[in-house]
Amino acid sequence: MGNSALDTQALRIDPRDTGITVVCGAAELDESGSGGSSYCRYTFYCGFGSFSWVLYTRFSEVSQLHDRIAQECSWYGIKGPTKRFTVLPQRHETRTEYLDQRNREVIKFLTAAATTPEIWGLRPVKDFFEVSARSFDPDLGRKVKEGLVSCSGGGIFGVGLTGFKQRWLMLRETFVAWFDDSTCMELRGVMVIDPNMEVSLSERLGGDFWVRSGQRLLFVHLGGRDPWRKAEDWVSAFADLLHTRPRTSHTTNRAGIPKVAGLGLGSGETGPGAALRFASFAPPRPSCPVCWYVCGRSYFG
Repeated sequence: MGNSALDTQALRIDPRDTGITVVCGAAELDESGSGGSSYCRYTFYCGFGSFSWVLYTRFSEVSQLHDRIAQECSWYGIKGPTKRFTVLPQRHETRTEYLDQRNREVIKFLTAAATTPEIWGLRPVKDFFEVSARSFDPDLGRKVKEGLVSCSGGGIFGVGLTGFKQRWLMLRETFVAWFDDSTCMELRGVMVIDPNMEVSLSERLGGDFWVRSGQRLLFVHLGGRDPWRKAEDWVSAFADLLHTRPRTSHTTNRAGIPKVAGLGLGSGETGPGAALRFASFAPPRPSCPVCWYVCGRSYFG
């Protein structure tokens, strides 16, 4: 992926109504699309109050969002970005004379979606911006990434894994959790991010990745267009988060994506974590609400 002439200055969306801020950083040409095609990949820096997160998307996903809004708010008449400038498919994605115009139209459309209360209140819009009912809960810590996925997990060492079910996956600074959907307040499952957590793309199935923490194993499947790209975004988000903790062992799978594995620094091994109190894998954090949980099966086993 390389920078194109579409790299832009930061463009801010005025949060006069919803409180959401969006900064469009750049648009890049990606040649890893399905069938070897090229497409434009957009990066948006989003914020709400003290929360901030990064959103990656492509034009087809923006176009799908406009179609959903048109179905549910046909009376509003919001104008979407031009879908095609030429009769040849996808030529509009890569020709320089169309890229700047496409970029301006995408930003204008997302401006309306983010700042209009009637539109922002639609569930597809919040799902697109990775915002759920618990996104801005200060007790949950820093917001990293969220999205709709299919999950299969919860078993001990993979025993008793359930079938894939659609869930809303949430990655925070200290845990990963999943909910029935983006509107739910009660979680369906949670995995604590510990020094032994491992995350990797599936080497057999495109658009799949797995997360292992202690005895918990979670398989995640991404659907839609280019699921492999979405899975890479998730694994990269995990990797970036885990890399901020003292780790000294990183390997890659055949896809070249980091497989992050902790070394159990709290067990007396040497490494960067030895400089922290009690050889912890994470630094002290002030003003953190804590709730103790005890696994009876492990305690009495």
